[in-house]
Amino acid sequence: FTLNRARGADVYPLAHVFSENFGYQQQYVQTNIPSPTPASFATSKEGSGKALFSMVPGDFSKLYCKGGKAHRKFDAIVTCFFLDTVVDVCELVQVLDDLLEEGGLWINVGPLNWRKEARLKLNWSEIVTLWKGLGYDFEVNSRSDCDYHMPRGEKMYTESYTCALSVATKKLKSKA
Repeated sequence: FTLNRARGADVYPLAHVFSENFGYQQQYVQTNIPSPTPASFATSKEGSGKALFSMVPGDFSKLYCKGGKAHRKFDAIVTCFFLDTVVDVCELVQVLDDLLEEGGLWINVGPLNWRKEARLKLNWSEIVTLWKGLGYDFEVNSRSDCDYHMPRGEKMYTESYTCALSVATKKLKSKA
């Protein structure tokens, strides 16, 4: 709803959080939902009838796998605080690879704070090896400090991560 239908609304996302505030200004911080909506920027590629980007609620792997109702090709895919949210990271990597055009970019930022149901809890080096095995070149592979929810110092407690930050290009398959 927030991404696709709310237009220019002011919201107070922490109004219900009574803990770890220095004063009311942290609890009643105001933010604005952009207008126009992000969905309005999703115009079609020439002749394809498909939007340039998509936001779809539900099980990502089931929706975007080959044969899934949202499956198609993208020139770039951005994953933000996402890789560690799945049960099967190998399945997710395969789905993402199937979605990306040859020569396309995969951009990632996020920690590896695996959910307890995850079948494999790979470290970042293992994930990079997995992507390289599928034919990706890493242009950027670094670390970035990321604050979760609020910048450090705004509240008495803020979650912060040292995240993996990467940009990888899917190699073009050589024609024999």
